[in-house]
Amino acid sequence: RRLYGSVDDYPELLQAYWDSHGQRHWLGVRAVLEQARDQGQFDHDADLDLIHEILYATVIYDLAAEPDTHNARDIAERLTAVLRQTGYQSEGLTQR
Repeated sequence: RRLYGSVDDYPELLQAYWDSHGQRHWLGVRAVLEQARDQGQFDHDADLDLIHEILYATVIYDLAAEPDTHNARDIAERLTAVLRQTGYQSEGLTQR
């Protein structure tokens, strides 16, 4: 929250965060999305880059606009609800 709030004044902080943690996290999320697609939890032609950006935007929005009162369960429920809007199925999609 503080990092993103200071980006305009100190852009080098965001770059340092990206270099040390962000890129690794981004790649990890991408791998999980690919695994979910491979297991049939997304359509085979789902745009994983767009889904990834939607998840990222949800997190950034919550950091910027919501009070810092969420616990891990709240966050998981929110991200799952967003994923369901992208076509995610926790049990895998039925064949068409």
